[in-house]
Amino acid sequence: MTHFADTLGFYVQRSAYTAGQLAHLSGVPKMTIVHWLEGRVSRPRAWQPLIQLLAALRLNETEAN
Repeated sequence: MTHFADTLGFYVQRSAYTAGQLAHLSGVPKMTIVHWLEGRVSRPRAWQPLIQLLAALRLNETEAN
């Protein structure tokens, strides 16, 4: 896993949301979220979907950074 996947996984696990629930809440495709969590990408290509996901996870500014 990548550092990105590990960090994102921590916040997703803390939220207790499934990838499907996060997709619904954020508007980010479920498979994109799954790929991020599985470490298939070292970082997202675009920042907008990540911001949408971080908002759905209700992260504060410090956590998001």
